[in-house]
Amino acid sequence: MIDKVVSNKDKQSIPSNKVTAVRINGKTSWKGSLRSRRNLWETTIQVELPSTGLPNIIRFRFCRYPGTVKKDYTGHFSYPVHPGMAGREVWVTLAHSFVSGGTMPVGIYLDHDGASDIVLDGRQIKAS
Repeated sequence: MIDKVVSNKDKQSIPSNKVTAVRINGKTSWKGSLRSRRNLWETTIQVELPSTGLPNIIRFRFCRYPGTVKKDYTGHFSYPVHPGMAGREVWVTLAHSFVSGGTMPVGIYLDHDGASDIVLDGRQIKAS
């Protein structure tokens, strides 16, 4: 399973201090294998950083059952940002292995502590 959106198409703005679901082609959750088993989930996200109001850290996480009362975060990753990165874009790649499949949806969430929004450009998710 793979889903992706190419650069300069369907950019997504992420406000500061708000945990936000990553959107790819209008979707915020995906399903891996047909049977419940350990899957390797991978995502690559192109992040456009603001020139002012830069965050100190961007936090990414996978989530089982996103958008439901059963929401369960897993695979947390913190990406440090330093002043020399202002106004630039970075590519962040994450991978996490966990049990999923069947009817279990999986999503990606992120948040940051900057004073300005960050923008997601190209992004993809896959499970194997």
